[in-house]
Amino acid sequence: MKTNYDRKITVEELQEFMSHVGPDTKVFYGADSERYKHNGTWYADYFTVIVIHVDGCHGARVFAEVSTEADHDQKVDRPFNRLMTETQKVAELFLRTKEVFYDHEIEIHLDIARDEKWGSNCAAQAATGYIKGVCQVTPILKNDSFAASFCADRGREFIH
Repeated sequence: MKTNYDRKITVEELQEFMSHVGPDTKVFYGADSERYKHNGTWYADYFTVIVIHVDGCHGARVFAEVSTEADHDQKVDRPFNRLMTETQKVAELFLRTKEVFYDHEIEIHLDIARDEKWGSNCAAQAATGYIKGVCQVTPILKNDSFAASFCADRGREFIH
């Protein structure tokens, strides 16, 4: 189902939330997408999230954004272009907001498999290199990438 709007996370809303958390708070970035056909054209809704785990033990808050773009992947079972767009979007979110979290542990999670038997593995090497080069962070891949595999995967639920 196509989203009705694009939504962006703001630095101001993150700063406000972070002003009430302690130094043990951890921050996790993640991205996922949902592909669908509309009027004969394939699209993808891209969900990017920031999960803030308060003090490592007081629950979490999920900030989410969404955008919609045409999907040009020819191989549905090996969606390289869509996965690289997810990677680009989470990197853009990281670069736009990282200053808010300068004192906190940060991870970037990608919904991409390490195991070659899964189709998403087609982008594992390229996406890892992109995140390392652009963000100077080594990304976390499936099955350890909960911010992407669970939170961003349910991104629609977090859009306000």
